[in-house]
Amino acid sequence: MLETSLIASLVAFVAGLGILTVLFICLIPIALYLFSSFGLYTMALKKNIEYPWLAWIPIIKLFILGEIIGEKVTISSLKIPYAQVILPVASICSGALIASPFFGWIIGIAIAVYNYAAYYRLYKLYYSDSAVLFLVLSIIFPFMLSIFPFVIRNRDPYEYSFS
Repeated sequence: MLETSLIASLVAFVAGLGILTVLFICLIPIALYLFSSFGLYTMALKKNIEYPWLAWIPIIKLFILGEIIGEKVTISSLKIPYAQVILPVASICSGALIASPFFGWIIGIAIAVYNYAAYYRLYKLYYSDSAVLFLVLSIIFPFMLSIFPFVIRNRDPYEYSFS
């Protein structure tokens, strides 16, 4: 009798942990998505970007990011225009090309560098004093890419020189 009660309690405990784990695994990504989308949406509204609601659509939100950062990304001395097009297209291509053994890794790294450069420009525009810190934290803790746009959303952009 005691053994049956103990087993039932253990099963209930494990089931409860399972339910909490599933909720945790589902709710955290949703919350991060909402933070990121709301941050980009707010910045797009403040910059009078046409169709700011696109920030709520998963891949298309990268188009809004490209519009917010001024359509250009700088990597070292290289200035790459059309960020609003390259960011979403690169995101789609990375999923398709990552399966390729050699070129997939190279392309994946190139896309990651480009994306981080785009986020660096965003951080530099809205919080230039902490842009490097935000970038490093975003690389170490990728979930911060969703939190930082929310944190800086109410700041006014400050254009800086690319040199």
